[in-house]
Amino acid sequence: MGKSIIKNYLYNNILLIFNLIYPFFTMVYVNKIFSLETIGEISFALSIITVFISLSSLGIPVYGMREIAINRHDLKKMSKIFSELLTLNFISTIIFGIIYFIIIYFYIENSKNLQIYLILSINLLLNSFLLEWFYTGLEEYEYITKRNILVKIISFIFMIFFIKTEKDVNLYLIFLVLGTSLNGFFNIYNSKKYVKFSFIKVKLKDKIHGLKYFYFQVIIGIFYNGCDQIILGLQSTSTQVAYYARCRQLIVVPIVISSSFTKTLIPRINNIVNRLFVK
Repeated sequence: MGKSIIKNYLYNNILLIFNLIYPFFTMVYVNKIFSLETIGEISFALSIITVFISLSSLGIPVYGMREIAINRHDLKKMSKIFSELLTLNFISTIIFGIIYFIIIYFYIENSKNLQIYLILSINLLLNSFLLEWFYTGLEEYEYITKRNILVKIISFIFMIFFIKTEKDVNLYLIFLVLGTSLNGFFNIYNSKKYVKFSFIKVKLKDKIHGLKYFYFQVIIGIFYNGCDQIILGLQSTSTQVAYYARCRQLIVVPIVISSSFTKTLIPRINNIVNRLFVK
């Protein structure tokens, strides 16, 4: 039996509320320390990293969630899916990581800005290990919620204790990366409770066929919601990007709230539909 939808929904909303509040605490604290120019440059770099993370994902977050939800009662199939998608995502991350480093090497001239892009690239390189799709497919919303909150609280505590002046910007970036990437270490370690990873040959043709529709949605999403800050940053100043990024945080609030219940139901729907109509 799957987990309670109501319980999942409650945990998902706890995480949702926390994720809506958390940026405001960090924003208030960071605004007192860093200049608008620095904040704008960080926001611009984050927007580029986000695009590369989306491109390297290959649509696996949605596809993988569906496949895990469908096969979560079959350890052998689930382990095979997990191993294939983790391997494929790791390979794609390396490829897009190389492209990213080539671009920043030729186009970023300021040494301070280059350090920002290099530190934030850790998020890109470790993205394949986040495995949110795996735990969402299993409907492990309690684990997802507790882990996310714990990691971000630890990251914020480190910021308060160690970030004091503008010179601490690199340390701030490390803690920012920690607030995301540390989840991956917990996820990889915890995954041993559910699946057995094995190094297997990925059938690229079959996977590309299965992923192409999901990847097309990713590409559309990048054009719709991922390029605005990049375009603004290329055509204006870092200060203007900083103002825009802060306003954008408020705009996405109703969007996130409206999608919460749908996100909770999708794994269960996939599992039920597969049992009723496929098998």
